[in-house]
Order: sequence, then C-alpha cells, then structure tokens
Amino acid sequence: MPILGDETPWYRCWVDEDTEETDEFFRQDYVFCEMTPPAHTLGIQYISVQLFTADGGIAEVMLSADEPLAVVKKVNGPAYPLEVQTTVHVTNFEQAFNYQGINVDYKTSHTLERNALPTKDLPLVVTQPFDLWPVEVTVATRAVSLAFDSYTLELMGGLQVDDASSLDVTIRSQSSGRENDVMKLLLPVASQAAVTSFSGTGQFYRDSLPFTIDGPGRYLADSDGLQAL
Repeated sequence: MPILGDETPWYRCWVDEDTEETDEFFRQDYVFCEMTPPAHTLGIQYISVQLFTADGGIAEVMLSADEPLAVVKKVNGPAYPLEVQTTVHVTNFEQAFNYQGINVDYKTSHTLERNALPTKDLPLVVTQPFDLWPVEVTVATRAVSLAFDSYTLELMGGLQVDDASSLDVTIRSQSSGRENDVMKLLLPVASQAAVTSFSGTGQFYRDSLPFTIDGPGRYLADSDGLQAL
C-alpha cells in the first residue's frame, strides 16, 4: 500500500518573467499560482493566495477545483522581493477519513527574490504537511470496535495552524458488526521516516483489549485482538 504524504502537492506558484524588456520599471512579470489535482480530492475547499510587493502593492486570489489556476498579480522590477502568503482551507478531511482536528486552515509564507524566482518548470511547491497511512482491518469475529487514543501530529513543510506547527488529532472510533468485513482507514502521521504508532482499546466480540498499529498495511481483528498480516 502506498503512503500518501509529503510528496503530495497541494499547490504551486511561479513567475513568468518578462525577458524582452530591459528597463526594470517597465518590465511586466506575471505571478501564477495553481491548486493541484491531488488537492481537489483530499478535502481542500479552496486556497487563498495573498501577494505583497516591496513597493506597497497587494493582490489576492482564490484557487478552487473550479478555478485552479490564476494570475495573482502583474509586477515590475521595483516590486521585488515579493511575499506570498497562502491559507489552505480544509473542510472535508474529517468526513472523508474519519478523524477530528485537521479540518483547519493551514498557513504559510514565502519570499520570492528577484534573482531566484520560481519558474513554471521549477515552481514553488507546497505539499501536504503530513503522511497518510492506508490501513485495512479484516474482521474475523462477530463484532469489532476500535477506539483510538488522541495524539499530537507534527506538521511538515513549513505549514502552520494558529502559529503552531502541530495539531491535536482524534481518530473516530471504527466499528463493524459483520464477520469478513474490511475496515479501510487513512491514518495521519508526521512523516514516513518517523517512528509512529497508533494505540487504543478495542472491543473484539466479548473482550476489551489494547491494540497497536505500527505501520501501513493489512491487519486481522479476531477474538485475540489485532495482529498485523
């Protein structure tokens, strides 16, 4: 099972430079930002992009699945350096993936210097600030319920929430009353390299037992508890 994570782009920005005009005042560079297709399917409603120029200019655009690409602003030489501030508005993570605490606004800021501008071929790319572990639990007893412990999720890639780089996350209880049913989960973790596990207490038919999920993959839930396959 592939890990969905910090290689998943949410949006990209770049500058289309005016290479014909030699006068810095009259040059016309165009700043573009684009919401990427993976962001459309991962619960992101829209992305707010604000651009501030050195000479006092301000511009703002909204990126969405319906309008993923936009020219943020046309700028000239005296406008540099540029500050790009973005807010990623996430509204559907909890409904899609059954956890609480990550339906929030993720913010970041980047400075674009005149001598080191991102291009369309090499854009500024902002990726998902956490990984998602795909987990499948096959139910091999009459009824199973998994109650996860709450935990703190460290964010990657410079994105912050309310000036913090971590989130308190609660995974909703997962349950099935049918034998041979398969529960499919996506569990948010700090990074692929982090030593991370999920723990909690499960009801395995008549017995209440602790459980641990140590990585992505397939697990079996039976009367003895939860085991990796």
